[in-house]
Amino acid sequence: MANAVQAAVAPRRHFLQKAGAALGAAALVALLRSKGASAQGKATFIARRVSQVPLDPEAPAWQQAEALTVSLAPQAVVKPRTYDNGVKDITARALYDDSQVGLLLEWGDKTSNTNIGRMLNFRDAAAVQFPADPSKKVPYFAMGEPNNPVSIYHWKADWQYSPAYDAAAEFKGMVADFYPNSGKGPGQIPASADYGKAGPLPNDKVYVAGWGAGNPISDPELRAKTPVEKLTAAGFGSLTTDSDQDGQGKAVWKDGRWQLALSIPRKQGQFEFAPGQTIPINFAAWDGGKNERGGEKGVSTWYFLSLEKPAGSSVFVLPLVAVAVVGLLEWLAIRGLRKRRESQKS
Repeated sequence: MANAVQAAVAPRRHFLQKAGAALGAAALVALLRSKGASAQGKATFIARRVSQVPLDPEAPAWQQAEALTVSLAPQAVVKPRTYDNGVKDITARALYDDSQVGLLLEWGDKTSNTNIGRMLNFRDAAAVQFPADPSKKVPYFAMGEPNNPVSIYHWKADWQYSPAYDAAAEFKGMVADFYPNSGKGPGQIPASADYGKAGPLPNDKVYVAGWGAGNPISDPELRAKTPVEKLTAAGFGSLTTDSDQDGQGKAVWKDGRWQLALSIPRKQGQFEFAPGQTIPINFAAWDGGKNERGGEKGVSTWYFLSLEKPAGSSVFVLPLVAVAVVGLLEWLAIRGLRKRRESQKS
C-alpha cells in the first residue's frame, strides 16, 4: 500500500518541483527586468582598447572605460535559495589589449569577509559568466543549459587573502600538537600547503583529504597561483572546474566598497573575444557577511560586452579629403563668379 501511495505521489511531487522552479525563474527574470529598466536604460558596455590591461583595480586606465550599472536579484530558482541578496548592484567597466580582456567590478559591502577559518565564516565573492560558444543561441542565464554551456570566472576573497591568514592569531591560546606528515615539527601549526612542500620532515598531501582527492577548492597550489577559479556549467547541478585555470584577479576593499579587477584571455576554448564582436555576459556576487554561499547569491540577467573596434586610417584621412574637396569646390565657385562679373563689366 505504501509503495502504491509513493508511486502515485512521486509524479505529482516531480511536477510541483518543476513548476516551482519555472515560476521562480519567471519571477527572477521579471524582477531583473524591472530593476534593470528602472536603474538604467542600457544593457551594453564597450571595452576600450589599451596597451595593457591593468590588474590593479585602482589603476587610472579603468577610468577610460564607460561604466555600466548592473542590477542583481536574489537567486530563488533552485535550492539553496535566497530571497534578499546582500549585493544589490555592480558597476562594471571593461578594457582589452592584444591578449586579455579586463573587467573592473565595483560593489558596496559594509564588511570585508576574507577568511573562512571558522565553521560559520563565509567569504565575499564575485563572478562573471558568458557563453562557451557565442555562435549558438544565448543560453539560459543561470548556469547555462545542456548542449549549450557557459564559462565562469569566480573570484574568491579567501583565495586572495589566505596567505595572510594566521590561525594562531585567529585562535589565541591554541595549543599546537604534532601533525605527522605535515612537514612541520612538534608545536608548529601547519598550513594546508605545508603538506605538499619538500623539506627535512616527512609530508604527504594525502593528509589534506580534498587536495589528495583532486578537489580544486582544497588545492593550496591553485590558490597561490590565482584567486580566480575558472569553471564551466551546462545547467543546474553541473558546475565543474575547468582544466585550464587561466584567469587572474585582484581586489581591494576600502570604505565599504569592493573593487575587483579581473583579467581573462581573449582566446577561449571555442571562440575569441574579437574587436567589433558583442558577447552576452552576466554577473553574480556573494556577501559573506550575510552568510551567502553556493546558490545563495545575487545574480543578473544577460548584459552585453562589445570590444571597441580600432579606427582605421580611413577614419582620419577621409574627413581631411572631404574638407579638401569642399574647399576646392568653393574656390572654383568663387573663381567662376569673379570671371562672370569681370565679363559683365567689360
